[in-house]
Amino acid sequence: MTNEKREPTSFSHSVKVLYAKVDEQLDEAIRKFWEIETIGMMDDSDKADIDSTRAVQNFESTLQFDGIRYTVRLPWLEDDAQLPNNYHQALSRLQQIERSLKNDPHKAAHYERGMREYLEEDFVEEVTDRTGYPGRIWYLPHHAVIREDKTTTKCRIVFEGSAQYGGVTLNQHLDVGPALQNDLVKVLLRFRRFRIGLQADISKMFLQIGLNEQDRDVCRFLWRSRDVQEAPRI
Repeated sequence: MTNEKREPTSFSHSVKVLYAKVDEQLDEAIRKFWEIETIGMMDDSDKADIDSTRAVQNFESTLQFDGIRYTVRLPWLEDDAQLPNNYHQALSRLQQIERSLKNDPHKAAHYERGMREYLEEDFVEEVTDRTGYPGRIWYLPHHAVIREDKTTTKCRIVFEGSAQYGGVTLNQHLDVGPALQNDLVKVLLRFRRFRIGLQADISKMFLQIGLNEQDRDVCRFLWRSRDVQEAPRI
């Protein structure tokens, strides 16, 4: 026993909480930095991967020349893909367009001229046998984009492969394929190598490629002139 006075004992506890966060923006910035650092020095090692894709193989195996233009099949993801018949959706969209064109005669004239040109140039054909194969009939809604600043094609008709009907779109059954555009930096570097640079434009380039007969029924669309009251043409 002792009368010695003791100081109270104190204990100190420290808890460290560590939190790890992946900065995706920083990671992307570093990746772009190294891409810029290696401009002109990276090889085209991805070309073999591009050539081996299903979309490219489909293109090469189905490409044909019919004496007028090249034709090719659509890059289907499944050979037996089934599509619902969306005729009534396409008809409803056409009626909406017709109502809007009544208030814009200038746009209506461009629209009709564009459709007439498609027929005259054999870019499209009128459907005479409307039966087709069940599950392989699809109607593409469309709209017109007017660009008055363009010297050649002022009206571009856009067909909407992403239009949805019953939870289904045409695009979801097609392979998007690899990106085939030339790298812009490489284009600019090549352009600067020589004293003279040339550029060209193929008029209506995508329309020059024909669609294989087996796939034409999934690219149907409806149209009729403003002064026609009968059922739309397919």
